[in-house]
Amino acid sequence: MEKRKMPLEIIIIALGAIAALLAAIAIRLSYDNSDWATLAEELQKENDALREDTGELCKEKLSLTASIDDLESENEHLKNQLDDALTAYENSEKERLRAITAATTQPPVEDEPIEIEPEVNPKERLPEGHTNVISGMPYTTITNKRSEQWALQLQAFTGKYGIRCYFDGDHIYFLAAMGSAYGRTIGDTFRVTLKCGTVMYVMLGEFKDDGTDPNFFGHPTKHSDGYDVTCVLEFIYDAEHINSKALQAGNFCNIEYFGGLHGYGGDIAKIEYLGRKWEP
Repeated sequence: MEKRKMPLEIIIIALGAIAALLAAIAIRLSYDNSDWATLAEELQKENDALREDTGELCKEKLSLTASIDDLESENEHLKNQLDDALTAYENSEKERLRAITAATTQPPVEDEPIEIEPEVNPKERLPEGHTNVISGMPYTTITNKRSEQWALQLQAFTGKYGIRCYFDGDHIYFLAAMGSAYGRTIGDTFRVTLKCGTVMYVMLGEFKDDGTDPNFFGHPTKHSDGYDVTCVLEFIYDAEHINSKALQAGNFCNIEYFGGLHGYGGDIAKIEYLGRKWEP
Protein backbone atom coordinates (compact mmCIF):
# COMPACT_ATOMS: atom_id res chain seq x y z
CA MET A 1 0.00 0.00 0.00
CA GLU A 2 1.47 3.41 -0.92
CA LYS A 3 2.23 5.80 2.01
CA ARG A 4 0.44 9.19 1.96
CA LYS A 5 2.71 12.33 2.34
CA MET A 6 1.85 15.05 4.90
CA PRO A 7 1.07 18.40 3.29
CA LEU A 8 3.79 21.06 3.72
CA GLU A 9 1.36 23.62 5.07
CA ILE A 10 0.51 21.44 8.02
CA ILE A 11 4.14 20.93 8.87
CA ILE A 12 4.79 24.66 8.80
CA ILE A 13 1.78 25.34 11.04
CA ALA A 14 2.96 22.70 13.56
CA LEU A 15 6.44 24.13 13.66
CA GLY A 16 5.05 27.59 14.31
CA ALA A 17 2.93 26.29 17.16
CA ILE A 18 5.94 24.60 18.73
CA ALA A 19 7.97 27.80 18.47
CA ALA A 20 5.20 29.78 20.17
CA LEU A 21 4.95 27.24 22.91
CA LEU A 22 8.68 27.38 23.54
CA ALA A 23 8.57 31.17 23.72
CA ALA A 24 5.74 31.04 26.23
CA ILE A 25 7.64 28.57 28.38
CA ALA A 26 10.69 30.80 28.32
CA ILE A 27 8.65 33.80 29.35
CA ARG A 28 6.99 31.75 32.12
CA LEU A 29 10.31 30.53 33.41
CA SER A 30 11.65 34.06 33.49
CA TYR A 31 8.59 35.20 35.46
CA ASP A 32 8.74 32.29 38.00
CA ASN A 33 12.42 32.83 38.76
CA SER A 34 11.78 36.43 39.78
CA ASP A 35 8.89 35.37 41.99
CA TRP A 36 11.00 32.71 43.73
CA ALA A 37 13.67 35.27 44.47
CA THR A 38 11.12 37.60 45.99
CA LEU A 39 9.59 34.77 48.04
CA ALA A 40 13.01 33.72 49.30
CA GLU A 41 13.72 37.25 50.49
CA GLU A 42 10.42 37.42 52.32
CA LEU A 43 11.01 34.06 53.98
CA GLN A 44 14.46 35.16 55.08
CA LYS A 45 12.98 38.29 56.66
CA GLU A 46 10.32 36.23 58.46
CA ASN A 47 12.98 33.78 59.66
CA ASP A 48 15.07 36.62 61.03
CA ALA A 49 12.01 38.01 62.81
CA LEU A 50 11.23 34.58 64.32
CA ARG A 51 14.78 34.31 65.60
CA GLU A 52 14.46 37.63 67.32
CA ASP A 53 11.12 36.59 68.83
CA THR A 54 12.63 33.28 69.99
CA GLY A 55 15.49 35.14 71.64
CA GLU A 56 13.03 37.38 73.49
CA LEU A 57 10.98 34.35 74.57
CA CYS A 58 14.08 32.64 75.91
CA LYS A 59 14.94 35.75 77.89
CA GLU A 60 11.38 35.87 79.31
CA LYS A 61 11.54 32.15 80.19
CA LEU A 62 14.79 32.67 82.06
CA SER A 63 13.26 35.61 83.87
CA LEU A 64 10.14 33.58 84.82
CA THR A 65 12.27 30.64 86.01
CA ALA A 66 14.24 32.96 88.24
CA SER A 67 10.99 34.42 89.61
CA ILE A 68 9.59 30.92 90.33
CA ASP A 69 12.77 29.96 92.17
CA ASP A 70 12.52 33.14 94.24
CA LEU A 71 8.85 32.39 95.06
CA GLU A 72 9.63 28.81 96.10
CA SER A 73 12.44 30.02 98.32
CA GLU A 74 10.14 32.62 99.90
CA ASN A 75 7.43 30.00 100.38
CA GLU A 76 9.85 27.65 102.16
CA HIS A 77 10.98 30.48 104.38
CA LEU A 78 7.38 31.36 105.29
CA LYS A 79 6.59 27.68 105.99
CA ASN A 80 9.53 27.43 108.38
CA GLN A 81 8.39 30.56 110.15
CA LEU A 82 4.86 29.15 110.51
CA ASP A 83 6.16 25.84 111.93
CA ASP A 84 8.30 27.71 114.44
CA ALA A 85 5.32 29.85 115.45
CA LEU A 86 3.06 26.78 115.93
CA THR A 87 5.70 24.98 118.00
CA ALA A 88 6.16 28.04 120.19
CA TYR A 89 2.37 28.30 120.65
CA GLU A 90 1.99 24.64 121.61
CA ASN A 91 4.80 24.88 124.15
CA SER A 92 3.26 28.02 125.58
CA GLU A 93 -0.15 26.29 125.94
CA LYS A 94 1.42 23.28 127.64
CA GLU A 95 3.15 25.51 130.15
CA ARG A 96 -0.06 27.44 130.76
CA LEU A 97 -2.03 24.22 131.36
CA ARG A 98 0.65 22.92 133.72
CA ALA A 99 0.47 26.13 135.70
CA ILE A 100 -3.35 25.96 135.89
CA THR A 101 -3.26 22.30 136.91
CA ALA A 102 -0.66 22.93 139.59
CA ALA A 103 -2.71 25.82 140.98
CA THR A 104 -6.05 23.97 141.06
CA THR A 105 -5.10 20.34 141.82
CA GLN A 106 -5.79 19.28 145.38
CA PRO A 107 -3.85 16.44 147.01
CA PRO A 108 -5.75 13.16 146.62
CA VAL A 109 -7.97 12.22 149.50
CA GLU A 110 -7.57 8.64 150.54
CA ASP A 111 -10.94 6.96 150.81
CA GLU A 112 -11.57 5.07 153.98
CA PRO A 113 -11.77 1.35 153.29
CA ILE A 114 -15.30 0.06 153.17
CA GLU A 115 -15.77 -3.07 155.16
CA ILE A 116 -17.97 -5.50 153.30
CA GLU A 117 -19.54 -8.11 155.46
CA PRO A 118 -19.16 -11.54 153.91
CA GLU A 119 -22.35 -13.27 152.89
CA VAL A 120 -23.46 -15.84 155.43
CA ASN A 121 -24.71 -19.23 154.32
CA PRO A 122 -28.31 -19.50 155.60
CA LYS A 123 -27.34 -22.85 157.08
CA GLU A 124 -24.63 -21.16 159.18
CA ARG A 125 -26.75 -18.52 160.90
CA LEU A 126 -27.32 -18.56 164.63
CA PRO A 127 -30.20 -17.31 166.75
CA GLU A 128 -29.74 -14.36 169.08
CA GLY A 129 -29.25 -15.09 172.76
CA HIS A 130 -28.13 -18.30 174.40
CA THR A 131 -28.08 -21.74 172.84
CA ASN A 132 -26.57 -23.78 175.69
CA VAL A 133 -29.30 -26.41 175.80
CA ILE A 134 -28.78 -29.61 173.79
CA SER A 135 -31.82 -31.79 174.24
CA GLY A 136 -32.28 -35.35 173.04
CA MET A 137 -34.67 -37.89 171.49
CA PRO A 138 -34.49 -41.72 171.51
CA TYR A 139 -33.71 -43.16 168.10
CA THR A 140 -36.52 -45.68 168.67
CA THR A 141 -39.03 -42.88 168.07
CA ILE A 142 -38.08 -43.09 164.36
CA THR A 143 -40.57 -45.71 163.16
CA ASN A 144 -41.19 -45.03 159.45
CA LYS A 145 -39.25 -47.84 157.78
CA ARG A 146 -39.55 -46.16 154.38
CA SER A 147 -37.95 -42.90 155.52
CA GLU A 148 -34.37 -41.72 155.06
CA GLN A 149 -34.19 -41.26 158.85
CA TRP A 150 -34.77 -45.00 159.30
CA ALA A 151 -32.26 -45.89 156.55
CA LEU A 152 -29.60 -43.73 158.22
CA GLN A 153 -30.17 -45.43 161.60
CA LEU A 154 -29.55 -48.80 159.99
CA GLN A 155 -26.03 -47.61 159.15
CA ALA A 156 -25.45 -45.78 162.45
CA PHE A 157 -23.97 -46.99 165.73
CA THR A 158 -24.19 -45.94 169.36
CA GLY A 159 -21.15 -43.90 170.29
CA LYS A 160 -19.84 -41.83 173.17
CA TYR A 161 -22.36 -40.50 175.70
CA GLY A 162 -24.97 -42.85 174.17
CA ILE A 163 -25.36 -40.60 171.09
CA ARG A 164 -26.10 -42.30 167.78
CA CYS A 165 -23.22 -41.71 165.34
CA TYR A 166 -22.26 -42.16 161.71
CA PHE A 167 -18.71 -42.59 160.36
CA ASP A 168 -17.96 -41.57 156.75
CA GLY A 169 -14.31 -42.59 156.76
CA ASP A 170 -13.08 -39.15 157.81
CA HIS A 171 -15.18 -38.04 160.78
CA ILE A 172 -17.55 -39.43 163.35
CA TYR A 173 -20.77 -37.41 163.25
CA PHE A 174 -23.23 -37.04 166.10
CA LEU A 175 -26.73 -37.59 164.68
CA ALA A 176 -29.09 -34.79 165.65
CA ALA A 177 -32.44 -33.22 164.87
CA MET A 178 -32.25 -29.57 163.76
CA GLY A 179 -34.67 -26.80 162.80
CA SER A 180 -35.65 -26.11 159.19
CA ALA A 181 -33.29 -23.10 159.11
CA TYR A 182 -30.54 -25.70 158.66
CA GLY A 183 -32.29 -27.53 155.85
CA ARG A 184 -34.49 -30.53 155.27
CA THR A 185 -31.92 -32.94 153.83
CA ILE A 186 -31.06 -36.04 155.84
CA GLY A 187 -27.28 -36.51 155.67
CA ASP A 188 -26.32 -32.81 155.68
CA THR A 189 -23.32 -32.21 157.93
CA PHE A 190 -22.03 -29.36 160.10
CA ARG A 191 -18.96 -28.48 162.12
CA VAL A 192 -20.18 -26.96 165.40
CA THR A 193 -17.88 -24.95 167.65
CA LEU A 194 -18.95 -24.28 171.23
CA LYS A 195 -17.76 -21.34 173.29
CA CYS A 196 -15.95 -23.74 175.61
CA GLY A 197 -13.72 -24.67 172.66
CA THR A 198 -15.24 -28.02 171.77
CA VAL A 199 -15.45 -28.67 168.02
CA MET A 200 -17.79 -31.49 166.99
CA TYR A 201 -19.22 -32.86 163.75
CA VAL A 202 -22.97 -33.18 163.47
CA MET A 203 -25.15 -34.91 160.84
CA LEU A 204 -28.80 -34.07 160.29
CA GLY A 205 -30.66 -37.29 161.18
CA GLU A 206 -34.14 -35.95 161.93
CA PHE A 207 -36.21 -32.80 161.51
CA LYS A 208 -36.72 -30.73 164.63
CA ASP A 209 -40.07 -29.16 165.44
CA ASP A 210 -39.61 -25.42 164.90
CA GLY A 211 -42.18 -24.65 167.57
CA THR A 212 -42.73 -20.92 167.99
CA ASP A 213 -39.32 -19.81 166.67
CA PRO A 214 -40.10 -17.44 163.73
CA ASN A 215 -36.60 -18.01 162.30
CA PHE A 216 -36.81 -21.83 162.54
CA PHE A 217 -33.49 -22.21 164.37
CA GLY A 218 -35.02 -24.55 166.92
CA HIS A 219 -37.47 -24.39 169.77
CA PRO A 220 -37.41 -21.75 172.53
CA THR A 221 -37.07 -23.14 176.05
CA LYS A 222 -35.76 -22.33 179.53
CA HIS A 223 -32.35 -23.13 180.90
CA SER A 224 -32.28 -24.81 184.29
CA ASP A 225 -30.80 -21.55 185.62
CA GLY A 226 -33.96 -19.72 184.57
CA TYR A 227 -32.99 -17.71 181.44
CA ASP A 228 -34.35 -18.04 177.91
CA VAL A 229 -32.46 -20.14 175.37
CA THR A 230 -32.99 -21.53 171.89
CA CYS A 231 -32.41 -25.26 171.58
CA VAL A 232 -30.66 -25.66 168.21
CA LEU A 233 -29.39 -29.25 168.58
CA GLU A 234 -31.34 -32.30 169.69
CA PHE A 235 -29.10 -35.38 169.81
CA ILE A 236 -30.55 -38.72 168.75
CA TYR A 237 -29.54 -41.17 171.50
CA ASP A 238 -29.76 -44.79 172.55
CA ALA A 239 -31.85 -44.87 175.73
CA GLU A 240 -29.99 -47.93 177.00
CA HIS A 241 -26.62 -46.18 176.86
CA ILE A 242 -27.34 -42.46 177.40
CA ASN A 243 -24.99 -40.57 179.67
CA SER A 244 -26.47 -40.26 183.17
CA LYS A 245 -25.64 -36.54 183.51
CA ALA A 246 -27.41 -35.76 180.24
CA LEU A 247 -30.39 -37.86 181.26
CA GLN A 248 -30.55 -36.26 184.72
CA ALA A 249 -30.51 -32.65 183.44
CA GLY A 250 -32.35 -33.28 180.17
CA ASN A 251 -29.42 -31.35 178.65
CA PHE A 252 -26.24 -32.78 177.14
CA CYS A 253 -24.52 -29.52 178.13
CA ASN A 254 -24.44 -31.01 181.65
CA ILE A 255 -21.47 -32.99 180.32
CA GLU A 256 -18.21 -31.03 180.54
CA TYR A 257 -17.34 -31.86 176.92
CA PHE A 258 -20.39 -29.88 175.82
CA GLY A 259 -19.65 -26.87 178.06
CA GLY A 260 -21.02 -27.83 181.46
CA LEU A 261 -24.42 -27.17 182.92
CA HIS A 262 -23.63 -23.79 184.50
CA GLY A 263 -22.15 -20.83 182.68
CA TYR A 264 -22.28 -20.28 178.94
CA GLY A 265 -19.60 -22.62 177.68
CA GLY A 266 -22.29 -24.65 175.92
CA ASP A 267 -23.41 -21.71 173.78
CA ILE A 268 -22.81 -22.32 170.08
CA ALA A 269 -20.08 -19.98 168.78
CA LYS A 270 -20.17 -21.07 165.14
CA ILE A 271 -21.88 -23.47 162.77
CA GLU A 272 -20.20 -24.36 159.45
CA TYR A 273 -22.07 -26.25 156.74
CA LEU A 274 -19.97 -29.06 155.21
CA GLY A 275 -22.39 -30.51 152.69
CA ARG A 276 -24.21 -33.80 152.46
CA LYS A 277 -22.09 -36.77 153.54
CA TRP A 278 -24.71 -39.54 153.50
CA GLU A 279 -27.26 -40.64 150.93
CA PRO A 280 -29.62 -43.63 151.09
